[in-house]
Amino acid sequence: MLDCKVCGETVYTTYICKECNIIKDACNLYGRDVVINCIKSVLIRDDKQRQFKINKANREADDNDTSYNKPEGRESERLKNKVNK
Repeated sequence: MLDCKVCGETVYTTYICKECNIIKDACNLYGRDVVINCIKSVLIRDDKQRQFKINKANREADDNDTSYNKPEGRESERLKNKVNK
């Protein structure tokens, strides 16, 4: 028995498991740099994307918080104007 060199799964015949072989084939087909750039752009978030996700979660938490009363302001006036028209 051997361990897959990429993910560590136990394999019996090769050094790379069936699923990790798909990654290897993509590297052979498209090139290592293309596959790495694809992984970085699709699967890994940079600082700006992480901050956006945090801010979005905070806004959703504020919207769901019933103990917080939003002050009267521009949004309320816009809604009143739409209702009065």
